[in-house]
Amino acid sequence: MGLSQKMVEFKMMSSGSVSRLYIRKNVQDSEVSAKKRSNTEEIKVSSKRQKRENDAEEIREESVNHCSSRESKCENHIKEIEELKENHRKEIEELKENHIKETEELKEKLKAKEREFERICENHLTEELKEKLKAKDREVEAQDKMISNLKKKLKKK
Repeated sequence: MGLSQKMVEFKMMSSGSVSRLYIRKNVQDSEVSAKKRSNTEEIKVSSKRQKRENDAEEIREESVNHCSSRESKCENHIKEIEELKENHRKEIEELKENHIKETEELKEKLKAKEREFERICENHLTEELKEKLKAKDREVEAQDKMISNLKKKLKKK
């Protein structure tokens, strides 16, 4: 048997995967452990352990860097969302103001058209009444002529 080992788990924040490492306590070069294997095996184990430690350290650094870059990305996205919301709110306000102005302009145009229509109607009615009046005048003149002709005939008799 070799030295006793302990399992350590690392959870990756980005992917959610779990990595497991087995670690063991090293003894000093001058110390001799009763459980220690031959020197050649220890060198191999030591280099594997060193590689695993380096890998674990790299993973931890990557994880920290990934988290901090992820946080800054989130902060940037939040800022961008807030800017977009503000721009959207401003655009809506501008559209409302433009709509109100356009509505007021259209109301004024409608009032002007209504006044023009009323004037045209009044002119039309006036012209129509004038025509009727002229027709009545012609009728009266015709009746006056008839009456005067009848009076002349009566005087002759």
